Amino acid sequence: MRSISKRSNLIKRIRSYSTCPSCGSNNLVKVDEYYYEPSGWLEIYECQNCGSLIERPLS
Repeated sequence: MRSISKRSNLIKRIRSYSTCPSCGSNNLVKVDEYYYEPSGWLEIYECQNCGSLIERPLS
């Protein structure tokens, strides 16, 4: 399992649910949601191919 600091370095921000910006895989799994002030809800996805974490604003 990766450490939190290493995982935070892998976080990417995307606007739409499509493919992983690191490897291009479309095998993304939603792992969590967070609410941040003032930006609102963010969904967190993990790429099952390379392990990158991807943030997506929930609209």
